[in-house]
Amino acid sequence: MKIAESSKGNLRRAILTFEAVTSQGFDVVPKPEIEQDVESIGDMVLQEQVNINDKTPDMILKIRTKLYKVMASGLPGTEIIRILLSHLSNHSLFREFLIIGGEYQHRLCLGTKEIFHLEAFIAKLMLTIVSGNSS
Repeated sequence: MKIAESSKGNLRRAILTFEAVTSQGFDVVPKPEIEQDVESIGDMVLQEQVNINDKTPDMILKIRTKLYKVMASGLPGTEIIRILLSHLSNHSLFREFLIIGGEYQHRLCLGTKEIFHLEAFIAKLMLTIVSGNSS
């Protein structure tokens, strides 16, 4: 039952998780590595804004590298945004994050270059956090 819940209706993910769990003898279902990478991007966004400084462009470059890795695994941009938003759900600005997420999911559907829209989404999240912290 845990595998079915963790796969969220994705049969391919469920089969891969089942194979990993049985081959390694786990009792609990681990999160997929790609999902952990996306969550680490969320952590990087929050960490950067706790230490507000002039290194934000450097952090966006590091995040871009992680985004390329995640996108190379075949995870669609809309799913990346969904995982990021669920990871940031405990933040005080979560309502604003949802609005931004909806806007950029729509742009992903209309556009062709996912990386541009995902990077813009990350930058907008960073800007929202800085604006929210200063007010």
